[in-house]
Amino acid sequence: LQVIVNISKSVSLNEGESVTLYCLAVGRPEPTVTWRNQKCKIFILSPGLNPNENLDGEFLDIATIRRDQAEDYECITHNGVAPPDQQKVRITVNCKYPSSCGDINLGLDDDSIKIYID
Repeated sequence: LQVIVNISKSVSLNEGESVTLYCLAVGRPEPTVTWRNQKCKIFILSPGLNPNENLDGEFLDIATIRRDQAEDYECITHNGVAPPDQQKVRITVNCKYPSSCGDINLGLDDDSIKIYID
């Protein structure tokens, strides 16, 4: 048996801030924790293994978050015996400045329009 016993709640933070997600799981044998985002980037966190300086055990650290990192992050546990357990955490990033669209030509003479993107 394996199960996620505690996981981060969805979080909203400002662009440039840091966040630590956690996914605590129990099982016999001890499960491996894998974090995956919607872009299918996978972070594997095996017991006692630290493959990246930003990762530590069942925690996923994201420093200086960017707007393109706003998405669902899925925690998946696997111990090779029981079926995997999985849960999602949503990260919302509030942007300091709107995205740039560049110049837009609307074909208007002597008039201008400012466009802001939320």
